[in-house]
Amino acid sequence: MKESLEQRLEKERDEVRRKAGMVIRAHILTYTARKHFKRVKGSVVTLQGYLRTHIQRKWFIRRCLATRVLQKHRRGQVARASCRKLREERRKREEEERKKREQEEGKKKGEDAGEGKKEGEVEGEKEGGVEAKAAQGSEKKEGKTEEEARQMEEILRIELEIERLQKQREDGVSQLCESSRQELRLRRDAEIKRLKKEASRKATELIDLLDFGGLDP
Repeated sequence: MKESLEQRLEKERDEVRRKAGMVIRAHILTYTARKHFKRVKGSVVTLQGYLRTHIQRKWFIRRCLATRVLQKHRRGQVARASCRKLREERRKREEEERKKREQEEGKKKGEDAGEGKKEGEVEGEKEGGVEAKAAQGSEKKEGKTEEEARQMEEILRIELEIERLQKQREDGVSQLCESSRQELRLRRDAEIKRLKKEASRKATELIDLLDFGGLDP
C-alpha cells in the first residue's frame, strides 16, 4: 500500500511539475514573441519613416525642377515680348526720322534751288545792266582810265567769288550733318550777301565814275 501510494503521489508531482513547466514555457514564449514583435514593429516604423522621407524629398525635388523650368520658360516669353516691342518701337522711330529727314531735305533742296534761281536772275540782271551801261559809257568815252579798269576787275572778281561760294555750298551741303550743313549754309549765305552788296556798291561807283547820270536805269 505504501509503495502504491508513493507511486501515485510521485505521478501527481510529476504531473504538477509538467503543468508548471508548460505554464512557464508559455510565459517565456509569449515574452519572447512580444519582444520580437516590438523589435520588428520598431524596424518597420523606422523603414516607413525613411521611405516617406525619401518619397517626399523626391517629390519636392521634382516639383522644384518643374517650377524652375516654368519660370525659365516664362522669363523667356517676357524677354522675347519685350525685345519684339523694343524692335518695333525702334523701327517706327527710325522710319519717322527717315521720313522727316527726307521731307526736310526735299524742302531745303527746293529752297536752295529757288534761292539759286533767284540769285542767278538777280546777278544776270545786274551783269546785264552793268554791261549795258558800260557799253553806253564806252560809246560816249573813247578810253578808260586806270580807276575804271580797276573797278571793273574788282566787280568781276566779286562775281567769280560769289559763283565759287555758291558752287561750294551746293557741293558741301550734302556731305555734312544737319547742324554743320545749316551752319555752313548760313555762313555762305552771309558771305554771298556781303559780296553782292560790295559788287552793287562797286557797280554804282563805276557808273558814277563813267558819268552815266543822264542815262535811264
